[in-house]
Formats: sequence, C-alpha cells, structure tokens
Amino acid sequence: MGYAHMRDIRRIAAEQNKNPYSWTDLQKLLLLKTDKKYEKQFYFGLARGDETVAFIKSVLSYYDYLKSHYKTGAEITLEPAPEVTQQSPISRDF
Repeated sequence: MGYAHMRDIRRIAAEQNKNPYSWTDLQKLLLLKTDKKYEKQFYFGLARGDETVAFIKSVLSYYDYLKSHYKTGAEITLEPAPEVTQQSPISRDF
C-alpha cells in the first residue's frame, strides 16, 4: 500500500475523530480499502488493506519476539572499537 492510500486512511481517521497516526485506529480503517462500498470515500481508490494489516501485524509480532528474547539497547554495553593499525590499501595521493 502506498503513501497516497495512507493519506486516504489518515484523512478518514481524522474525519471520524480518530488518531491518524495510531496503529490501533488505522488497522480497522485499512480494511475498508478493500471494500467496494467505501470506494467513493477514497480519493485514491481501493487497495489491499488486508495485506497491509497482516504484514504490519507480522512485523510487530516479530518485534515483540525480539524484545522478549534479546537485551534492549539500554542493557548492552559496547566496548570501544579497536585502533586501526593497518594502513589503508587505497592510496590517497593524487
């Protein structure tokens, strides 16, 4: 789903007094993009909103999995990078 279709969805969200940047609000409205009876409400026509919802849910599930199985950035301590001792093979003389 492209940017123009998302503009449609965000506009409809605002018209319905929903947050146009909240996934909770947008996922319900994205499903309307597949329904012909709502086609006239969209400036940019129908789209596969159901595929977009499924994809985002998959990404968020994977994100939750990663958060639960790995340390967060705040818990990771980074060691300083080792000093580079080799000279670069690319000559900088012109």
